[in-house]
Amino acid sequence: MFGYTNEMHFRDMMSNSLQERSKYISGITPGYIENLGLPSNSRTSDAGSSSIRSALVESNTLTPSVKPKPTAKEASTSKEASTNIQHRYEAPFNLFAMNWSLRKDENKRFRLAVASCRDPDQVGQPNHKSQAEMVQIVQLQQEKSSFDVLADFQHSYSANKIVWIPDIQGAYPDLLATSGDYLRVWKVKNGGGQGEKDTIEMAIILQNSHNAMSPDGKQSLPLTSFDWNQADPSILVTCSLDNSCTVWTLETGQAIATNKSMSATVQTQLVAHDNHVYDVAFTHHSSGNRDMFASVGDEGSVRQFDLRNLVQSTVLYQEPHDRPLVRLAYAKQQTNCLAFFAENADQVIVLDIRMPNSPLAHLRGHSGNVNAMSWAAHSENHLVSVGDDQQVLIWDIQQVAARPTAGPILSYTAAGPVNNVAWSELQPEWIAVVHDNSLELLRVE
Repeated sequence: MFGYTNEMHFRDMMSNSLQERSKYISGITPGYIENLGLPSNSRTSDAGSSSIRSALVESNTLTPSVKPKPTAKEASTSKEASTNIQHRYEAPFNLFAMNWSLRKDENKRFRLAVASCRDPDQVGQPNHKSQAEMVQIVQLQQEKSSFDVLADFQHSYSANKIVWIPDIQGAYPDLLATSGDYLRVWKVKNGGGQGEKDTIEMAIILQNSHNAMSPDGKQSLPLTSFDWNQADPSILVTCSLDNSCTVWTLETGQAIATNKSMSATVQTQLVAHDNHVYDVAFTHHSSGNRDMFASVGDEGSVRQFDLRNLVQSTVLYQEPHDRPLVRLAYAKQQTNCLAFFAENADQVIVLDIRMPNSPLAHLRGHSGNVNAMSWAAHSENHLVSVGDDQQVLIWDIQQVAARPTAGPILSYTAAGPVNNVAWSELQPEWIAVVHDNSLELLRVE
């Protein structure tokens, strides 16, 4: 079983540093979740390409537990909702990293990228052709409830994060980035039709030459995460076990658009924490601020940085028992809120950055380790968290802030530990999750 219990032993595994990269993993089942108050014009569109191996979970095979939004007097009361819309794709390998495409093109709204992850006991070992890690680009054909594999390609090591270029208007080439041993940026070129797959080209591998080496001196310490600046897609930031964050500037232009060349430069590398850095995130583009990012690390702190003055940082939160903090995410509609959680923790902490070290809310509802979370793009108050307890929990932050004992407004019980979750930005009624070898789409209304 994957999860932070097996993945977060960084301090004990430095002799095999690449094994430490895989800090994220998944597990769940699909369903139809109601009563989130989504915009009435938030409706899906059809997508399609060539048919391939896929699987649809039939409604009568599901055993979900869905809790509609409670009334003030019945905050803990729940009832089962209908499950007549759900989709599942079964990959030929276990899945971990996953994310939605951010292109508005009608034929790309249901496009996602997924990446394989071998058994944790093998992560970090040299790959052979028979066990190479893979990345797939898949797309839902909604009318057929089936998925097409638009492209697949090998990845040197298991990717711990995948992010599509945040280019909603299509001004940049169609790019996809993955992190693991290095940060890799890939170009996606549409197939020629008639069942022809998309082609994937390696655009660039980003490696800071100053990265610290692993104890055996054979390789740079791996990246643990990265983020793509939504306000300026030419900027990315990575974090690493070498205690640093590195800000990259992609050199973009016509040369990229014609598939000829791509380059990148290190804008800044800074020692962000006293020990390993586990996650990094820019503020969302809705904040109107392209310069702020935050990171979390092994010593249990949340630190915020400003690209305009990287000499200093602000400690927003210090974990009372110095437990490592492993994930964070800025709210997408609320410029002052971010969420994070600790290693082996069963709760998510939400912080108003205007009040450092004074959490706005503790989201307590999981009975096992939290593995991932994602903010809603359509609302400043909603966040979804997933964990080893098989739960997908949707929270109203304002409600929990006003009443600390409040539970999630919606929940869904998956078939296994949930390793990853992503709430679609372009289609806020859809949440994607992965577990075992399955990618599943849950509809939320």
